[in-house]
Amino acid sequence: MVDPVGGILAVGAGHKPNAEGGADLLTGGVASNYPGNGHIAGIDPGLLTVDGQPAIRTIRLYDRGPADDMTNLGTGLLVAETQSAADGTYQFPNLSQSRKFTVVGLDDAGEHNAVIADLIVPVPMPG
Repeated sequence: MVDPVGGILAVGAGHKPNAEGGADLLTGGVASNYPGNGHIAGIDPGLLTVDGQPAIRTIRLYDRGPADDMTNLGTGLLVAETQSAADGTYQFPNLSQSRKFTVVGLDDAGEHNAVIADLIVPVPMPG
C-alpha cells in the first residue's frame, strides 16, 4: 500500500530474517516483556521503500495486545526499534506469537508521512 500523501511503502510480516541482522531491542526492560520464537520481518514484497525504491529508514514496533483479542488495544508501548537495510528489509526477532503489534515506518528525512501496518502477529522464526 502506498501512502497517498508521501510515497513511503511498508508492510508488516514476512517469513525470512533480514540477512543484515535484526532489531536493536530497546533498553529499560520494555522489549523483555514480549519474548518468544516469532518474528516480524519486512521482506519482498514487504520491503520499506520510498518513492518505489528500497530505503534505509527507522522502523518502530509497538504493543497492540493479545493476538486472540482484536478489541484489546494493548499498552501501546514501544517494544523495539531498528533501521531497514539498504535493500529495504528489516526484522524484529524473538517475539511472542501470542501478541499482536503495530509496525511504523518513519521517514527520517521528514519528507513523507509515516506508514503503519497494524494488528501484525509474529510468524515462527525460520529454523
